[in-house]
Amino acid sequence: MAIDTIPRGAYLLRLWDTELVATSASAYPTETSYKDVRTEIHNEATNRGCQIWWIERVPGDEENDGFPDKQKYTITHCGSERGLVKNGQKASVNRLHGRPEEHWNFISEFPQFPLYRTYSIKADSSSSRLTVPTSSAAVGVTLEEARSPRPLQIWELIPPTPSIPTGWIRIRNAATEATLAHKFTHLPPYLVPENVLDTYCSDGNCDKATEWAFVHALLQVYSRCGENGTSNRYLMKNRLTGGLLADRGGEAGLTQVCCWSKTSTEWIEASFANNCIWEVQPITPPHIWEFRNKATRRVLAEIITHDQNQNQNQNQYVSCLDRSEQNPPSSSSWRVDPLDGHILINVVSL
Repeated sequence: MAIDTIPRGAYLLRLWDTELVATSASAYPTETSYKDVRTEIHNEATNRGCQIWWIERVPGDEENDGFPDKQKYTITHCGSERGLVKNGQKASVNRLHGRPEEHWNFISEFPQFPLYRTYSIKADSSSSRLTVPTSSAAVGVTLEEARSPRPLQIWELIPPTPSIPTGWIRIRNAATEATLAHKFTHLPPYLVPENVLDTYCSDGNCDKATEWAFVHALLQVYSRCGENGTSNRYLMKNRLTGGLLADRGGEAGLTQVCCWSKTSTEWIEASFANNCIWEVQPITPPHIWEFRNKATRRVLAEIITHDQNQNQNQNQYVSCLDRSEQNPPSSSSWRVDPLDGHILINVVSL
């Protein structure tokens, strides 16, 4: 049985640690011309078909089972049903015919971060790799030799976002099962360890303190095409306090993540609005996700500190870290568990 480095399926090709993804235009079945591949801001809500690619192993490539970097794959653009091809020094899509320029190798990058599927994507018929000339949106994807440093040649494969729950949910850390909670408007959110009594909560509101809802954060009109659209970014609202989860910015610490609450005298400052907006990214669909803050580009994580003398967990708290951060020990994968029943939520707009 073939051992595929890349499991067959649908992915977005996102430039590492940016909001840019590879995309191409739709095409009529009768068209025979090449279509350019370019970058644009990740936005599955309105451009889902154009931003999603189907990756699968080339049949008959069993000889490379033991050589992950040499395994051959086709990358098909779902919006046009055409394959990614090497078109001179450009990356394009065209009808697949089994030619060598349609085959691609995925070279693993950042093996120290196994949570992320990060690769440089090399044309099997040459040594050139998928490259973005600049980190700006709407630029063509090219094929160039390996650079050093080469952040514009590293791509992350991310699964398409599954359906967003429309009711109250619980958010648990995938590694520790600690539950995210918020009890008091003047204090930061906290974590309730698995099978441990919540010492912050001793009344009938305990359940509500651990319940959250996803609310669309950006509702706008795209003037380019004159239609309404939404981005794949959300507010995370606590049921008990009404607070919106936010990353204050600055150094990580116990009070770095907060919840901003609407009161009769205070609302979110305009300059702080993006700190309350989170990009939802599936890690293991459909229930294990990562949340990345729009303003700081950091991910929500559980931080675990240890008692050096007793070698025991001393504290668990929620904070935000750069994706490449490894110290202190942390976990940025979260399990999203919808509650039973169908509970409607109030739409919040900024």
